[in-house]
Amino acid sequence: MRSILTILASCFCFLSILYIFVYLIDPNQDNTYSYDFKYSFGGGYGLYTKLKTKLKNQPSELIFGSSRSRLISNKVLKSKNQILNMHILYGNPIGIYDFLISLNDKQIENIKKVYVLLDTHVFCGSNGINKYFESSLTKRTLDQIQTFDLSKLIKAYRKLIINLMPKYTFEENYVPPFYVSHNGETVFVKTPEWDGINQEGLHSVHFSLETIKHLKLIDSWMVANKKKIIYFTPPHTLNDFIAHADMGYLNRLIIQRIEILKNLNGFYDFSLVPELMKDNSLWEDSFHLNKKGLDYLFNKINWDEYYVEDKEYINATQNKINKFNIKYNLSEELSYENFQRIYNDSECNSN
Repeated sequence: MRSILTILASCFCFLSILYIFVYLIDPNQDNTYSYDFKYSFGGGYGLYTKLKTKLKNQPSELIFGSSRSRLISNKVLKSKNQILNMHILYGNPIGIYDFLISLNDKQIENIKKVYVLLDTHVFCGSNGINKYFESSLTKRTLDQIQTFDLSKLIKAYRKLIINLMPKYTFEENYVPPFYVSHNGETVFVKTPEWDGINQEGLHSVHFSLETIKHLKLIDSWMVANKKKIIYFTPPHTLNDFIAHADMGYLNRLIIQRIEILKNLNGFYDFSLVPELMKDNSLWEDSFHLNKKGLDYLFNKINWDEYYVEDKEYINATQNKINKFNIKYNLSEELSYENFQRIYNDSECNSN
């Protein structure tokens, strides 16, 4: 009996050591108290808490957005400040506002600039963005124990190697296609380029008015705390934009942005940027700019040309559409009936 207990105790200790090893290496940045390695295989609750700690420690610029902004880093913005990419909140206004009101005085003081990507598919309620973040430490720990297996141990070992042995960090035959860095941005091992043929599926443009109204809360918070905030829309490839028009998504998207402008003074509308739309090498696929494309957007485009306000938005959008010879008449599409149909849509009625 004693031998059995000794074996069981030894097995328990051995498994505990392996679990602690995986916890501290933390392949997907799930844990608050893990080591802060530069490269990981994902971003979870641990990344969220560590980004808040980094904000407390030094002046920072914050990037809120979806997968379309996940590559933005200091290499793109070329700032003297630390860049923290908050892609983990997925650009959802409810999640962004909850994050802002959770900050302490030092964190608020260290915010030097904020960028918010107004993506097309992030305005349909909270989408459970903060559900996992709000769960207890006990629940998160139990979840990790239940999912602990050999694959996590292997990933932890590989993460340790790629961070301690630079020759493996960008070795394509050894590592995944991309990492999530400890500052939140995604880092591709090899910059992907779109072939100009394969088309990504369209994302939903359904929206909730209550979710959009959180933009006004965010903006008021920025004014109250004297922070500079920049709102901008994602660029489209020509294929993607035409697909939105052909599939009947475009009128809903434009109405979504009309509602956004009821809550903001204006934003930079990059929906149709000729320099980006004609060069496939600037795109990861038909939906996402790659690192080279983001660098072009932030450093070679005259942003002032793309700023729109409420009164000029419809005319400015129609003029851009006409330049690309896209057959789409806003005055016909934005009828009273279409507005009412979209407002009454039950596809997205949560807040």
